[in-house]
Amino acid sequence: MAKNRLIASVESAVIRGIKAQPVTVEVSVAPGIPGINIVGMPSTSVLEARHRLRCAFAASGFELPRANVTINLVPADLSKTGTGLDLPMAIGILVASRQLPQKILDGCLFVGEVGLQGEILPVKGELAYGLRAKEENTVLVGSFVTHRFDELDVKAKCVSSLQDLRGGLEQQASFNWSQNAKDFLEKPKGGEARDQNEKQGRQGRTSVKETAQEGVPQKDLDFKDVVDQETPKRALTIAAAGGFGTLMVGPPGAGKTMLAKRMPTILDELGEKERIETALIHSIAGADVEEILNGRRPFQAPHHTITPVALVGGGRPVIPGAISLAHNGVLFLDELPEFSAQALQVLRQPIEEGVVRIVRNEGSYVFPSWFLLLGAANPCPCGYLGDAGHICTCSPSQIAHYQSKMGGPLGDRIELIVDVFRPDPAKIINNQSSRSTREMRDDVLRAKAFCKWRLEKMVKKNGGFLEERKASEQAVFNLSKSAKTALEAVAHSLALGGRALKSVEKVARVIADMDERIEIEEGDILEASLFRPRNTERLEEVA
Repeated sequence: MAKNRLIASVESAVIRGIKAQPVTVEVSVAPGIPGINIVGMPSTSVLEARHRLRCAFAASGFELPRANVTINLVPADLSKTGTGLDLPMAIGILVASRQLPQKILDGCLFVGEVGLQGEILPVKGELAYGLRAKEENTVLVGSFVTHRFDELDVKAKCVSSLQDLRGGLEQQASFNWSQNAKDFLEKPKGGEARDQNEKQGRQGRTSVKETAQEGVPQKDLDFKDVVDQETPKRALTIAAAGGFGTLMVGPPGAGKTMLAKRMPTILDELGEKERIETALIHSIAGADVEEILNGRRPFQAPHHTITPVALVGGGRPVIPGAISLAHNGVLFLDELPEFSAQALQVLRQPIEEGVVRIVRNEGSYVFPSWFLLLGAANPCPCGYLGDAGHICTCSPSQIAHYQSKMGGPLGDRIELIVDVFRPDPAKIINNQSSRSTREMRDDVLRAKAFCKWRLEKMVKKNGGFLEERKASEQAVFNLSKSAKTALEAVAHSLALGGRALKSVEKVARVIADMDERIEIEEGDILEASLFRPRNTERLEEVA
């Protein structure tokens, strides 16, 4: 019986966290009761591949061996999830049953979902699989649509169906992103059963993609469209230059959401390392990564009814949450006090450490989560406290309770609090000129460039042994005599504690950088103090 047993070994991978972990698919075809047995901690989606492969083989002209087929997923102690193992299991069965040549496995990593008509469908995390293939110096084989592997120096061959494999991989063209994306988008609708099945196979992923990209601002958004809000614009410019958490407080319709959606337009472009890391997260979530690979920072605006799991990540399989999708970008919490206390509480550890750690029975998962926190809130439950055009109907206790929700774990990440008043209708009607995105972005880039030059100068002055972070912390205290006097006066008048004092200094440092000044002046301290909470009794936790 051992002589009649045929074995094939196919290289593949599964997503775990933000990386693709290597998996070897071992297939044994031996005499016995016909059937397919999958072992090695497979999930339900992996086990369901048995039914998909039966139909796919018949539709593609292949035969399912009338023998006992055993598929072992190595390593056996790693949980296997997703549908990306469909293709390597199909290839393994076909090679083990001698319907495909053994050489097709040489130097290849197979990933893909197989449809009932034998079509090979894209899977989530294509970028992670591509980087795994690049690391192992192998060729990624599957169906790809959304990733520019040629720019990332990833070797890949795109196949659309099992039938295409009859001629061998040497006849398959290397992956070309632009052409494959065009073919995918221009595929004719209706008619063929294969197109219908492909559409059904992508249906679940489409909803995930739309959810992951919810709230993404459009390219043509410009701050010049937001009239009579120069003070909030100034605050957002400082926040973008210094990476400060910002809270906008104002009545409904004042323009808080308009301001927030334009925030990514004044941020500097993603660096090469940031692009890959950020795109990996979005790829795993099934979201489009084109804008990210082009350097645009992500923007996430989850609804206030979001659950803690959807916010920080989790589920089965474990996927990144909204704060990880905002990595290297902006996380906008609109109607901040309406978020549940539990959802806001789980932000404490990610905000402090910049990563999300999720522990499950099968192990721990780590997702990066460095983001610029941007919040918006009404001043009271009815929203009209301090609004000259409306009367507030809230009691003092209601106002105090509502405002207390803006404190807690977010306090350490909110350095700027700015009032957003209702704009003057006459200025809107008359199309009054306003600061544009280009002007604000120039200020941000100038501040960052000057800060980098200043830190390099400080490190050089100290013999090159001073770390950049330490240099940055010491540079915060580079105050002129008048600035020290002003800071002391502000501390007494606003009853600021040590943490709040340091926050004022950090903001003042960025303001000075925007003006390309090494020393912090009195005016910088006074401007920074304007963005502290004015009602210290009710908002002290925020400070």
